Amino acid sequence: MPGSPKPGDAKFIFIFYQSQKQLGKKAVLFEQLSLLSLSPPTGASHLEEQDGPGRGQLVRDRGRDAGHPHPGLCGLVPPVAFGADKNLLLIPGVDEYGPPGCQPMRREETSLAVAFSEPFPVLPPAISNSAEAPTIQAAYWRRALGMQVRYVQHEDYQFCYSFRGRPGHKPTILMLHGFSAHKDMWLSLVKFLPKNLHLVCVDMPGHEGTTRSSLDDLSIDGQAKRIHQFVECLKLNKTPFHLIGTSMGGNVAGVYAAYYPSDVCGLSLVCPAGLQYSTDNQFIRRLRELQDSAAFEKIPLIPSTPEEMSEMLQLCSYVRFKVPQQILQGLVDVRIPHNDFYRKLFLEIINEKSRYSLHQNMDKIKAPTQVIWGKQDQVIDVSGADMLAKAIPNCQVDLLENCGHSVVMERPRKTAKLITDFLASVHNTDNNKKLD
Repeated sequence: MPGSPKPGDAKFIFIFYQSQKQLGKKAVLFEQLSLLSLSPPTGASHLEEQDGPGRGQLVRDRGRDAGHPHPGLCGLVPPVAFGADKNLLLIPGVDEYGPPGCQPMRREETSLAVAFSEPFPVLPPAISNSAEAPTIQAAYWRRALGMQVRYVQHEDYQFCYSFRGRPGHKPTILMLHGFSAHKDMWLSLVKFLPKNLHLVCVDMPGHEGTTRSSLDDLSIDGQAKRIHQFVECLKLNKTPFHLIGTSMGGNVAGVYAAYYPSDVCGLSLVCPAGLQYSTDNQFIRRLRELQDSAAFEKIPLIPSTPEEMSEMLQLCSYVRFKVPQQILQGLVDVRIPHNDFYRKLFLEIINEKSRYSLHQNMDKIKAPTQVIWGKQDQVIDVSGADMLAKAIPNCQVDLLENCGHSVVMERPRKTAKLITDFLASVHNTDNNKKLD
């Protein structure tokens, strides 16, 4: 693992506070759906270091019996890392709650900043621009969930993926992320999936640890063929597997299932792109206006300023939230080095060859299919679920209330349950057929 933060290492937000003790500034690290007030936590003085930095030390909060709503944070919490000067203590948080004494924001103000695209970790400018930026073990959450990172080569092309478990009597699950995201976006879902499943999350072509080549075919067709190379490398199709894809990854997953039907025993499409609508939603109309005005440098899903980042977060999520300026700036700083690639990819997947790839292939999908969609999706209209249900012979639809485009990050527990139930129903049906 790399020793310094880079895009996609983990999905974390840093919030700084001044300790009540004279220990200088400390950083509190929270997992995805958390943004806490910046007032000094009253529990700060109860944090103590044990065993010394870098030795898998534990931090105990002596105030753990003070009635905090999330007892998991009030016991022993493994810190991710210490800064070089040992003044930066990074503590993972969970769900909507932080350390005792922090005032959680209301649910509707919860930050989903880590849910989107290229993220994280996020370091405030004062730290990320400093030569003393702390070393971060980004593998913490993957390790906590039992996910391991590996690389595999196909000729001169490298795929990066994470996995948990081993192939067994239940189908392997392969997950394909969306535009400008990476394999770690699935961690919030993995958290709620049964541990006896073999899970594989791959970085899509050009993303994160997978090769980025100017010669690569980034069309949906080209990406589906690349994913097939990955599948062949790992021999995932030795027995049929279950394929999950979201947004752009949903487009690729649907096309893959149509191209390689013998590989896939089940398909879950989460708000997939690639469908043709009779009328454009507001987001698509805005894209067309930008295209017509030759201002296509301002693609809403490729922010280059904190203001544009905030707009993108609002676009992708039903939840309305407030994100501090320094957090937005940190998110932008991480993305900017990759924006040229994202722009090239975006233009490729919305051109005539790729824009309606799923639509053109959906009637060729033979595997039992599940469609999950947020009813308040502002990026890809939820009416696409009905199109898929009519075109695919064995298709069930699950629509989520009060949920936007980032279904996996907004509703991970519900999404995991829907997928698990679908897997069970398909698997049981297959077993019954074998008995007959």
